[in-house]
Amino acid sequence: MGLDTRLSRDDEEYRLLTVYEESRAREHTASSRLLYPSRKLSHLDYMNLVTKLQLMRTECDEKMLAVKAYHNQRLDQLIAAHHVHLSCA
Repeated sequence: MGLDTRLSRDDEEYRLLTVYEESRAREHTASSRLLYPSRKLSHLDYMNLVTKLQLMRTECDEKMLAVKAYHNQRLDQLIAAHHVHLSCA
């Protein structure tokens, strides 16, 4: 029988996902402000928002990579434990 590689999420993965989702929500808010800018928004302020959005996107990407890295680490541990189990059998 094959190895079941589906992992249930643990507290740390839920925490990482929450941090990512909060970051993603801030990114969406900033994107909306750029898509629908106030008429009062100066060009300089608009360009500052563009810079902030770029930083937010980078931060958001890093947070998703952290989620993926943590998940992959847990998956690697599961596979290693399975191999140990098979070698002992």
